Amino acid sequence: GRPAGALVSRPSVHGTMSAVMADRRPGRNASEDERSDLASAFARTVAEGEERLARTWPGLIATGITAGFDVGFGVLALLIVKHATGSELLGALAFTMGFVALTLGNVELFTENFLVPIGTLVAGRSSAWELARLWATTLGFNLVGGWSLTALMMSGYPNLHRTAVEVGRHYPGIGTGWRRHPRRRRGHRRLRRGPAALLPRDLRSCER
Repeated sequence: GRPAGALVSRPSVHGTMSAVMADRRPGRNASEDERSDLASAFARTVAEGEERLARTWPGLIATGITAGFDVGFGVLALLIVKHATGSELLGALAFTMGFVALTLGNVELFTENFLVPIGTLVAGRSSAWELARLWATTLGFNLVGGWSLTALMMSGYPNLHRTAVEVGRHYPGIGTGWRRHPRRRRGHRRLRRGPAALLPRDLRSCER
């Protein structure tokens, strides 16, 4: 065994990427180039995941809270536009402002590129503890940031309360699972009557 506290030597991702690019020589066939492209893409993914996993505790907390704020700003834009226009489409378009802010700010959102750090773990460039630390801290402070901004905007914009309740009840009201969707329930009932019941009505009459 190695001495306690000793660092584990890890191969350089940048060295791997350089080797991959140097290996793209003229005269290679398409399958070799495709494998080289895949290796290069994986190396970039590993490098990105390593950077995210290496963030310090203050960095993780700050980027997690900021991402929650950004999503909260998107929700605020959605509520203002939907309240003013009554249009769900325009409200949804306004919500994307939050994700633009997320992209420009390079912050950490739990549901964004969720699987990227797993590539780093699979490549042996991180530990399961580092992955769990990233996910748990990000999720927790995303919620803290989002809830904090939501409380502020609900106290500052009382005229949006009714719209916020309406939007908030929409998705829970839909339910979960394919059986809750009306069209899928109808398709399930038709399937139970036999495969022919899934055909359009005019084709079913031709079969008879």
